[in-house]
Amino acid sequence: MLVDVHCHIDDQAFDNDRDEVVKRAGNVTMLNAGVDPPSNRKTLEIAKKYSNVKACLGLHPEFITKFQNDEMDKEIEWIRTQEKSIVAISEIGLDYYWVKDEKQRDRQKILFRKMLTLADELNLPVIIHSRDAVNDTLTILEEFSNLRVILHGFSDMNNKGYPVSVAPSIYRNKAKQRQVQALPIEALLTETDSPLMGIDPKQRNEPVNVIKVIEKIAKLRKIDNEEVASVIFQNAKRLLGEAVC
Repeated sequence: MLVDVHCHIDDQAFDNDRDEVVKRAGNVTMLNAGVDPPSNRKTLEIAKKYSNVKACLGLHPEFITKFQNDEMDKEIEWIRTQEKSIVAISEIGLDYYWVKDEKQRDRQKILFRKMLTLADELNLPVIIHSRDAVNDTLTILEEFSNLRVILHGFSDMNNKGYPVSVAPSIYRNKAKQRQVQALPIEALLTETDSPLMGIDPKQRNEPVNVIKVIEKIAKLRKIDNEEVASVIFQNAKRLLGEAVC
């Protein structure tokens, strides 16, 4: 069995053929990450429809200017009520690539801490978005030592021992290739971030492409595809639990 620990098949890019996309994924377990209130609700609907899609709910830091403080708090409390329907808190984190204003970055940090606190209280893993914000992300995570953490789309070598997920973009991302060669295989997971982060950035990415990720990791580490798939499945099971795998 394969696991896509981070995808967005609730995205409108899949509205016309979502059934076919899930069917093509075959035995891939997909963790779909909500990014805002509408996405969170659509994520739950999709997870109810497809047995191999698991719901993760969160508030994406990129959209911080869209969220009023009271709206964020209200959504966090609503997510709490969905505890039994979700397997992780995601997508959450820090994004300094799209958000340049320091006041909005400070609001991201406040939201990040609130989401991590929620995950801690619910004993749920977190899947973290960190873009151009490595130091602040890792510093804040140190405040929550009991959390199970996965760093999504994270190619910096300074991962502080946290597991990282690998997307099909590894085929064109040299930093990610170096990271995959350097880290213990027990620290790796597979993702697609569908519909983004594909082998070809001009084409829509899909969860089935975790197979391509397995193949690339195996080639970089000079081991069999089957061994990589087996270890990564066990990694996902350890971090995310039986409900996912």
